[in-house]
Amino acid sequence: MLGKSLLFAIAFLALLNLLGISIVYLAYPGYIDTGEPNIVIHAWRLLEGYEVYPSFESPERTTNLYGPYIFLLTSIFLFVFGSSIFAGKIAAFLAALSCPLIIFFSQKRRGLIASSIALIFFCEIFVINLPMTIWNRPDIFLGVILAVTIWSVNKVEDGSLNLAVLLGLLMLLGGVALDLKIIAGIYFIPIAVVIGFRYGWWTWPVVALGVVLVASLPFFFSTFDFNNYLEWFSYIADKPESSENFYKVFRYALFYVLPPTIFAVVAGFRRLSITDRAYYFAFLFAITLIIYPAQKPGAGMYYLFPMVPISIDLSIRFANKCSNQQATYWLFGTIIACMAIISFPIEKRFINNLKWGESLDVKTEINTILDDYKGFSIEMGLGDKTDSYKYTFLRPILVFSGNPYTLDSSVVMETSFVGIPLAQSTIDILVSCRTSIWLIPAGEEPFGWTNYYGVETYDRNFRTEFKRSYFKKEERKYFDIWICKGL
Repeated sequence: MLGKSLLFAIAFLALLNLLGISIVYLAYPGYIDTGEPNIVIHAWRLLEGYEVYPSFESPERTTNLYGPYIFLLTSIFLFVFGSSIFAGKIAAFLAALSCPLIIFFSQKRRGLIASSIALIFFCEIFVINLPMTIWNRPDIFLGVILAVTIWSVNKVEDGSLNLAVLLGLLMLLGGVALDLKIIAGIYFIPIAVVIGFRYGWWTWPVVALGVVLVASLPFFFSTFDFNNYLEWFSYIADKPESSENFYKVFRYALFYVLPPTIFAVVAGFRRLSITDRAYYFAFLFAITLIIYPAQKPGAGMYYLFPMVPISIDLSIRFANKCSNQQATYWLFGTIIACMAIISFPIEKRFINNLKWGESLDVKTEINTILDDYKGFSIEMGLGDKTDSYKYTFLRPILVFSGNPYTLDSSVVMETSFVGIPLAQSTIDILVSCRTSIWLIPAGEEPFGWTNYYGVETYDRNFRTEFKRSYFKKEERKYFDIWICKGL
């Protein structure tokens, strides 16, 4: 009885810790990742009718390689709560809170002990993957989708959900997932194998047709140009492999692979049904496939995160087939304790990296500049140092105030890495003074940063034209104000 009470208490504390982390970041007055502001800006501009995927010939170089639904989800909360850093985080916040609860209920049919272990398992993986799990990027949303999928499959298995409903859910969830991240189909491979074995392979083409239909819906609107989307993907996807990233991603993959593997061995593969064995090997196959895009520069181990619900489901499923359940609980306890030891310093580092005072100061300075230069169009530029790059993460404030959005350095970084130059029309807008003012990190050479990939983010021609067209008018604490000479 004491063991059960302790387990329930740990599960409650793990969920409370996840809630605390999520609330802290929701309240934080900034972003800690360069991709977050890009998603928020596009979501806001989507409400104003702007195109999300401009062509490479367009002067705008702002598109990130995410599907339409990430922008649609984020825009809902910007529409309801207005333009703010806070509102841009709400969708990811709700996803982070709902995922462990869905996983808990997806395992409840196997008992409260199993569902509590599942919840603890998820919360620890959530922390180990910080800060990626609280970003508004697609991965946390894909985690929710996979958790709902596992819950649905388990409900059909125990007879409390109709197969037709499950297939309908798979069409909807699969279509949304595919329009969150184009590789999302890989995450569904183990589920597809289970459904094929249990209910027949005829389910595959039926579900696939529905998935394609749901995924295609946003592209019927002019704000999402399908041809431009594919063009961007074909270029950016051509990144080289990275052996250094491969080993890091491989190490993180062990968090997902080892628990179900351990319990499969303890239970004995021969005691597993052919469906469960196929489920397990399809899971390993999917993990292997994900490692390839995850190890490319600019990607990372968080690509594996949506596989958490499947890893948990397999672990609980195999653990229930072990002959000595008491020993099984101790084994789970050992795994959870090891993961907790690993997660503690990661969470501490995440909290320490939140610079509240600095972020508030940068936010205040940007708002002050907006007040001081009313009537001028203002955009966020780039300096020449890595440390100041984080100041540019608050660029949504400028766009929220109606300013143009021509260049996003997080995107230019990607295109310059694969050798795609800026369009001539981009250079032309510098000369035309379409943007009156560029904010450049204080005391730095405009657009001179050699980025994380070791290449110049902006080429020499762009920097030369910028210096020819703009001059530094004023210096402030965080930003220099460069104004167009033609004004």
